[in-house]
Amino acid sequence: MKIRYRDIVESAPSWGKNGDFDWRASIYPNGSEDLKVLLETIKSEGITPGLHFLPSSRTIGTQPDMIEYATSLAAAWDCPVSLNASLESFKNHARTADNLEVFRRWEEVRAKNWLTEEQKRQLRDVNQEYHLLLNEQNQFELHPYEQITTVAGGNEEIRAFLFQREGVYHVVYWHISGNKKLELPLDGKNVALYRNIDREEKILSTRNGDIVVPADDRKYLKISNVSKEKIFEAFENARIFE
Repeated sequence: MKIRYRDIVESAPSWGKNGDFDWRASIYPNGSEDLKVLLETIKSEGITPGLHFLPSSRTIGTQPDMIEYATSLAAAWDCPVSLNASLESFKNHARTADNLEVFRRWEEVRAKNWLTEEQKRQLRDVNQEYHLLLNEQNQFELHPYEQITTVAGGNEEIRAFLFQREGVYHVVYWHISGNKKLELPLDGKNVALYRNIDREEKILSTRNGDIVVPADDRKYLKISNVSKEKIFEAFENARIFE
């Protein structure tokens, strides 16, 4: 279960600037009292409320997109972020390198005052998530992206987000905790695989109109000549295997 700030409060600007909360009255008419009831319900199901760092059978753990959401909002208000986790948790989380890279990028952007005022204003929209890309020239690019929630029929093992860059669709994706493979019904001639945008990698196989790519740490797929709808459809019909 994942509950984000925006599931509880109406907007970031009020609590981000003033420290008070605009509760979603339609869901929590009694404010904090309703939230207490929600947390007790979660506890009664045997789940410890809070930020779960490690993936398990009950939670997907802390993932790069979650950190990106929080750190991008922090950067929008020129606010630093802090991290509190044990070294053992870092060691045991398969995506620690990707998680820390997200922290590094956003803290560098904030420290260098790279964001324009217009970009900060855009980042304050809690209903739109953003990805901070490091391009071929090792320069930052800011892109709005959209989660593909139906990967392999809604399997939570894969996190995937679609964005458009220079008129071409890209998908940033990863496996939440393992090292597997992802088969997609896409023509290999339309797809390029990257570890980082400046470093192309070999697609594992292309046959019968399908491709197989590694599903482990964070990677990018550049998908040309394919519509957004077809990309979503391809990911929905994907297959995850060892």
